[in-house]
Amino acid sequence: MSFFFDLAGEEHELELAALELWALAGAEGAARIGIGPDGADIARSAYVSLCARELAVADSPDKLLDKIAGLHLEADRFRIEVVRRPARGSTRTDLIVAVADILPGNPDLDRPLVRYVIHSCGNVWRFGEVVSRSSRSYLQYEHMPHNLSHALPVRFARALVNIAAAPGDTLIDPCCGSGTCIISALAVGIEASGGDILEGSVDITAKNLAHFGMQPRLWVGDARRLGRIDDPTPCADASGNYDAAIVDFPYGLTSHPDPHLQREVLAALRTATERVVIVTGAPAEEDLAASGFMPVRCAKVPKNALVRHVYLALAA
Repeated sequence: MSFFFDLAGEEHELELAALELWALAGAEGAARIGIGPDGADIARSAYVSLCARELAVADSPDKLLDKIAGLHLEADRFRIEVVRRPARGSTRTDLIVAVADILPGNPDLDRPLVRYVIHSCGNVWRFGEVVSRSSRSYLQYEHMPHNLSHALPVRFARALVNIAAAPGDTLIDPCCGSGTCIISALAVGIEASGGDILEGSVDITAKNLAHFGMQPRLWVGDARRLGRIDDPTPCADASGNYDAAIVDFPYGLTSHPDPHLQREVLAALRTATERVVIVTGAPAEEDLAASGFMPVRCAKVPKNALVRHVYLALAA
């Protein structure tokens, strides 16, 4: 038995979608499709739209229909959808009708007991039973009352959270900006806390969290001093152990951060966690290794003239 996953998002986000899929389901993604031996609950996903148990696969719609007929499925109160990658204008209603004619039961579009999907990617057509799909709950956090021009998109932040941690974990974001990652984490049941060296950013984060009824632990302090309990600065309030960390480092055409900043922040994080997800504007393997982390996966996400590098790294 195998399962397939649909990867949504724009073309430039597909590597990030594949990384999120791997973190959620242990499956490998290529282009718009992911394949794995096990299903997974992808309700909280950002870019993985559905998970389905594969029942038939073929290289044309007609051959797929023949294989579906040979399955002799016992289904009643079913619903069928078509997902085409890349997306096309037509939904192939003819295919839905043809499959419905093959199945012995009756369709129920409003309250189906079984959901089927016909998925096409390139010249490969798949038919499967949907076992899980994204709730797209991140959409309710897209419009924060206070934002920063360099803030991560909410969908992007949700993917980072899913790559870094799971519900019930503890997570730290020591460069929280406007709080997008913290909000994304709290929304899926992760105990998140964070801070920033800029008091104004922490204030914006606090207001955004309050807008959504969230009250995590925040502080003002330098992420390079994280975990130094002998440090009199407020960042000492962040000392402790966490299951994971997320850091969106400064990058961009007008950003000129301290060249040592990235390595120093990572070294400080190594005292607090063994799992980190970072976003940088350039390759960061050397900084990760020098700080005691081993890069596990990397996704490149182009942004205009820049390329964001998203790393998942574990303690070496």
